[in-house]
Amino acid sequence: MPSLRTGGSTLVMYEWEPDPMAFAEAFYRAANNLEYRVPALEAVKKELQYDIRERFETETAPDGTPWPRWSPNYEPYASKVNLGGILYQTGQLYNWATSDESLQVTTDSVFVATTTMPDRGIWHDQGLPDRKPPLPQREFMGMSPTAEITIAGIFAEWFDEAIDVYVTPDGRIGSKTDLPTSEITPTKPRGWKKFFTFSNSNRIG
Repeated sequence: MPSLRTGGSTLVMYEWEPDPMAFAEAFYRAANNLEYRVPALEAVKKELQYDIRERFETETAPDGTPWPRWSPNYEPYASKVNLGGILYQTGQLYNWATSDESLQVTTDSVFVATTTMPDRGIWHDQGLPDRKPPLPQREFMGMSPTAEITIAGIFAEWFDEAIDVYVTPDGRIGSKTDLPTSEITPTKPRGWKKFFTFSNSNRIG
């Protein structure tokens, strides 16, 4: 807000609060932080890896649907050659799906590296209904409802860390990190684990 000062030889003087330059610098820092998504995406990758591992351990699709069991004709053979449960076989697909190699992080996304997926992995994930005999779908690449909630929390935390500027009722600019804990409204689920913190080394510019 502008304020009016009078006195001496100065008749009128405007003084802006908050200071426009300080305000601009604060939002410039916030804009740079929002461009730096890698910490959030790395946290998302870890959550997805955990979620994929759970698909094999529970033998369920991301939506919770149980994987189709082995056919009666195949089960005697499968029980002998599989070192684990369904889709495990020698462990090659499981080891790939739960490794750092399966998911890649770019500056703006997390994607499945299908080029390194073991042979027939994509067939099992998507199914081959037209094959004779058909290959049932046993989806393991995807997000469960629990993972979706966790990932939403990750991005909520990332956004909170990036946008830490606030303006007080009297016009001062400050950082949320300077506020007493009681004045910060939590936006994360109970029991939330802090995945990352912005630091000077994270910031662009």
